[in-house]
Amino acid sequence: MKKEVLHPIRPGIYGVKWGSQQIRVIVLSRVLKEKKNSVWHLFGAVPGNVQYGAAHYQWHIPNISTVISQLYERYQLEGIKMAYTVEDYFRDLRKDVLESLTPEDLMKFFSPEDLVRGIPTEYLVKGISPKDLLKWISPEDLLEGVSVEDIEKLVRLARKKRQKSKQDSGAE
Repeated sequence: MKKEVLHPIRPGIYGVKWGSQQIRVIVLSRVLKEKKNSVWHLFGAVPGNVQYGAAHYQWHIPNISTVISQLYERYQLEGIKMAYTVEDYFRDLRKDVLESLTPEDLMKFFSPEDLVRGIPTEYLVKGISPKDLLKWISPEDLLEGVSVEDIEKLVRLARKKRQKSKQDSGAE
């Protein structure tokens, strides 16, 4: 197997030919501490360089700056040596957003089917009464997976409750 040679372009930046393509390799720990390189330092593993990047990078695109800021905050919380992927970021972002929503927000933005099937129960039930939750579930979905014996018990309970209700209303 042929080894490719890295050709230095600038400190921390190398070129390598890969087939017909020229590829740049950036070694974050070797990139110079200059303002123009500050964004690269945000994603390195050298704590001093990450701090330098955070102090010197000027955000240009609001949405991107929010994402990078949140990634940097996670770095600060979990330590520089963490392996935090884009998938991790979006998973945590979804969790943070769902946790910040009130039950009323959930009801405004999601259909009952979305709420019942698409959102993890720990987010769905938080702050929503079981009675309200049952309003969103069809009888068929509610009984799915329930044994015939349990359904028969429910029918007997419902009959007893109806009889008691009739007796109580007749006693007045």
